[in-house]
Amino acid sequence: MNSNYPFVVLVSANSEWKPVLECLLPQDVGVTPFGQKFSANLGGHPVLFAHGGWGKTASTASCQYLIDRYHEVEDVTVEELMRFIKGPDFPTAGLILGTQGIRDAYHTGRGSVKMRARAKIEPMNGSRQRIVVTEIPYQVNKARLVERIADLARDKQIDGISDLRDESDREGMRVVIELRRDANANVVLNQLYKHTPMESTFGVNMLALVNNEPRVLNIKEILHHYIAHQEEVVTRRTKFDLAKAEDRAHILEGLRIALDHIDEIIALIRASASRDVARGGLMQRFGLTERQANAILDMRLASLTGLEREKIEQEYAEVRALIKRLLEILGDESLLLGVIKDEMIAIRDKFGDDVAGMVTLDHLQGAYIGMAGKYRDQGADRFRAVAAFPARFKAEPAQ
Repeated sequence: MNSNYPFVVLVSANSEWKPVLECLLPQDVGVTPFGQKFSANLGGHPVLFAHGGWGKTASTASCQYLIDRYHEVEDVTVEELMRFIKGPDFPTAGLILGTQGIRDAYHTGRGSVKMRARAKIEPMNGSRQRIVVTEIPYQVNKARLVERIADLARDKQIDGISDLRDESDREGMRVVIELRRDANANVVLNQLYKHTPMESTFGVNMLALVNNEPRVLNIKEILHHYIAHQEEVVTRRTKFDLAKAEDRAHILEGLRIALDHIDEIIALIRASASRDVARGGLMQRFGLTERQANAILDMRLASLTGLEREKIEQEYAEVRALIKRLLEILGDESLLLGVIKDEMIAIRDKFGDDVAGMVTLDHLQGAYIGMAGKYRDQGADRFRAVAAFPARFKAEPAQ
């Protein structure tokens, strides 16, 4: 394996940092060879962020799929992976119009995803209607959006708006656009999509450093490089853990010898003029190493009790079992890949959540859903909508 693989972390745009930090191993475990990067203050691991690319659960499932077919990876197609990764997971949810941009991005590494705010038309008293926006496209600033709508209404570029309020609170987003009695809600909504960021485009460019060279990767290549890197990381970590376990077993073996000859060892230590003399005598008489002899000299009298002896024997048995397990992982690639899979599942179970948007199957249908102001499942992949914003405040011009 090539030690120059970048450390690749699959992070959706709505992910918190906790799962990322969970993936990043401590810098003192002998796993990653460090070198100067583009920014020296970023810590120990170069990280590839797949912003908005997919949710944690989807990335885990797709990685597991590749792991199960690791030796047949060339035969795995992007289409197969898209069974698990339906589309981008934007934190502000909303609609994605059509799947062609997603397919382009996942097949080639570049694409353009058209997004649309989720809005519904609600009846009001006096035969009036209002448009309620509950989700907006990713990276659209809500305050600026409200200001833009207000400007268009004031300049009469969009006619029919009588009032505009931001009623967002901790329960979610709610921008209310009240219309005059004579206004056609569908027409106004279409104009809002046309003249404001309620409909916008998100450009996908999956550029990454691979062996210190910039490359545009499709989704299969990203996952493959991630798994290959994880294989190296787990191998290095396992070797590090093995060295620690063997070192501890070495000390415990010395302590077991001491407990088997405790009277003779006590007599030897009492007869020695100094610690150095006692250490040399232990090494010569019992064939101990210097580290084992020092461990014996550091033993407390409480360690001579029967209970403490049982603890040493139990720890020694556990360490030997751990060494056996670590050697098996290093000697069997399928076990190593199983470790990668289990760790990904653990992160998924700890941090996984539902994705936060809806992908429509074609642009026409997306437009219909938006104009009708209704939520429809027909011909669409349904994602749960999640939106959490700060406490209620009035719409103010962006600073």
